[in-house]
Amino acid sequence: MRILGIDYGDSRIGVAVSDESSLLAFDLCVIDAAAGRKKAARALADMAYKYKTDTFVVGYPSHLNGTKGDRVVKTEKFARALQETAEADGNSFNIIFEDERLTTKYADRLMLEAGKHQKQKGTNDRLAAMIILQGYLDKINRKGQGADTDE
Repeated sequence: MRILGIDYGDSRIGVAVSDESSLLAFDLCVIDAAAGRKKAARALADMAYKYKTDTFVVGYPSHLNGTKGDRVVKTEKFARALQETAEADGNSFNIIFEDERLTTKYADRLMLEAGKHQKQKGTNDRLAAMIILQGYLDKINRKGQGADTDE
């Protein structure tokens, strides 16, 4: 089954999708978050139906020292809006929070290495969502193979 990855932001939400075997993540699109939490949640719920998934991996923006800031509160509110949207449709989503520390910096570095010297709106958001999702996929696939993890 496919899984959707989310890099939530106030202006834009980066979205990524896994392949059907849940091994690889691919950047998908950017959703306009400025239109409001409910509209963004509806757009993501529609994507979940399109890609036949019930699982979202949402980047969890803790500080580098592990403490929670106001970005965490906003992200949790968005996750609740996403769940409420699904429930209004008679469904539910598995929402999994995945550490997203430094993913935007990593996405910026990938763009620089690819020759993209100027930030393009949304590109690093999509890449950050892909990095978040790939980290989660790698973790669950290691567990499935019986490998030890650092959790």
